Amino acid sequence: MENKYLKLRLKYLNDYDFINYLKSLKTKTIKSIYKDYLLEIERLEDIYLNKREGRSKDYKEYKDEKRFIVYFNSYLLTPKSTQTNTVKSVRKFSNIQR
Repeated sequence: MENKYLKLRLKYLNDYDFINYLKSLKTKTIKSIYKDYLLEIERLEDIYLNKREGRSKDYKEYKDEKRFIVYFNSYLLTPKSTQTNTVKSVRKFSNIQR
């Protein structure tokens, strides 16, 4: 199953298309962390725009935001047996960031 997600992720050239694919999924687990993922993407975009416009934020925060995306994508690539732990990590990371 994880290979299916890897192939799909590589198929989509940007996060926008991949997010639209995630919206179409019916799996409750994916949908439950999808909202957190979308919020983090928006925050990442805000930080990027602030840096470009000279209202810079701490670079460490920018790197932390990137890490959330890595956690989420790694969740999609993990075998089903270990997904529960990864979901907990993603949610914990998301709560720390807020």
